[in-house]
Amino acid sequence: MARFFGKLIEHLVSKLSCDSIAVSAATKNNLESIGVESENIHIIPNGIDIERIEQTVPSSDGCDILFAGRLIKEKNVDMLLEAVNHLRQTVPDIKCHIIGDGPEKERLIGLACERGLLDNVKFSGFMGYDEIIACMKSSKVLVLPSTREGFGMVVIEAFACGVPVITVKNQRNAASMLVSEGTGFVVGTDAGELSDAIRTIITDGVLRKKMSSAALDASRAYDWDMMVSELTHFYMELIQDYHPIG
Repeated sequence: MARFFGKLIEHLVSKLSCDSIAVSAATKNNLESIGVESENIHIIPNGIDIERIEQTVPSSDGCDILFAGRLIKEKNVDMLLEAVNHLRQTVPDIKCHIIGDGPEKERLIGLACERGLLDNVKFSGFMGYDEIIACMKSSKVLVLPSTREGFGMVVIEAFACGVPVITVKNQRNAASMLVSEGTGFVVGTDAGELSDAIRTIITDGVLRKKMSSAALDASRAYDWDMMVSELTHFYMELIQDYHPIG
């Protein structure tokens, strides 16, 4: 029901303006699907405060794998837990840190308990932004197994921390468009495939260092100052083209 009303509001609001801003190509496609003309949609990605991220001190409590986000069905955190279960066979002391709250939390804790993963998986619940960034900086890989992301802020935040990212291939997951072979992996929605990708990154220090450098480079395209400048330019053009009626 909530999704139905969300779609209805999207459709109604899209009719109220001549121009729309989409944060990704996937979001643009979504707007087109509800009737917004392609030429009236402008893609301006979200930005991050790179300076703030650079100044954040890494957490002393490091981990191999980090997930940060709402614990909802679309995030597929259960697939991550199954991947950790696979990995434990060859990497017994693997550590996975799950940050976030949501309706799936109790079920996921139950699944971790059922699989005997409580020594390998830590659930932290809600954390402040700087705390999340500190944890991100002390992890080896960020995993985002979500099948639905309008942009994927956590991906570029991980990039700014020099952390490679693994996400999944899905047409509704815009985050998959942010990740390239140089900055991480895009895998199918299969726990075995996910575990193989995680193993590759956490056990190959040379590859991880290369990906870390590429991730840092990629993050600079999303600097907050650049996005604000682009957005300001967009609004100035709208003002110049505005012709009041009457």
